[in-house]
Amino acid sequence: MLGTVPILHPDAFQAQVDRMDECPHAHCLVVAFCAFVLTQTGYLSCHQNIAPETGRALLDEAMAARRHLDPFTAPIRLGITIAFLLYGCHIGCGNQRQAYYFLRETTTFYTADVLDQSADEDHPSFSGKLFWLLLISERAHAIRRRRPITLQITPTSPTLDTILSPDPFTLGFRHLVDLYRPFDSTFLSHWTGTLPICTKETLINLSTHLQNSVPPDLALPDILLADLRVSQQWLRTMIWQLATSAGFLSSTPSHPSLDFRYPLQIARDLSLATWKLSRSSMETHEGGDGSEEMEMKELDEKGLDELNNGERDLNWEGMSRIGDLMPEVEDVFGV
Repeated sequence: MLGTVPILHPDAFQAQVDRMDECPHAHCLVVAFCAFVLTQTGYLSCHQNIAPETGRALLDEAMAARRHLDPFTAPIRLGITIAFLLYGCHIGCGNQRQAYYFLRETTTFYTADVLDQSADEDHPSFSGKLFWLLLISERAHAIRRRRPITLQITPTSPTLDTILSPDPFTLGFRHLVDLYRPFDSTFLSHWTGTLPICTKETLINLSTHLQNSVPPDLALPDILLADLRVSQQWLRTMIWQLATSAGFLSSTPSHPSLDFRYPLQIARDLSLATWKLSRSSMETHEGGDGSEEMEMKELDEKGLDELNNGERDLNWEGMSRIGDLMPEVEDVFGV
């Protein structure tokens, strides 16, 4: 979880474990963390001896403990961590309304003036990452559920300095941040229809940004690279959806992202980018909001829709029939 959910360092977690019998906040955090692991990381698929309902039972226990806590009597960072873990658990259990409540709570705590700036420094490698983790989670949820966002990138936002910390976890997280940078309130206003549809040039620029945010030769552990690639291709699909709604698609487009068959290109790119990755890395995504599982499902649906629609007339980059692409798509989507 250090790479894509840098919210709790192992040393800090162990300190809470040591205090859980005497501190209600520590007890709630530890139980919520265990529930998060079972509902979010694919841990159960690797440990068949654990009953599938254990994650839900732990979430119920964490929620019961949370109801007896005053979040303002503990360090604000602890309250943010508990709320974020509960958010991820509810996403994993399919409880969208409860998940959104706790997501809003995390961002409200963060933006409150009472936030203790030193609380983010419980480990040097976590410096500044909390803001970006919340920003990514909020924007991914906002795109998926058409919700507003509260966190904005400003000149005073924390920096992610991979020069000082060149470890793969920080590097992978920085690229994940880069993917979501342009998806701000203005984009979401276009996305939800609050503002008129954006221009073709804007969508083309966003598509180009997504293409360039993750270098093709990026060397990262499989689990981090899988998370990045799935998020990248899912966001490309969202741009294509917006272009579809605006009526910008064409069989002779000015840019590939405006092609009717663009989801096929996305599916192929995902296949080529992940075919060397382990199967477990594609099955076990550590995104804090459970987004990767839903992103894969949406990519699956869009890709297969276009395969069905495009089977009638596919003359694309030398591929004369749909069978040339089907093995790649089936392997990635598991169909």
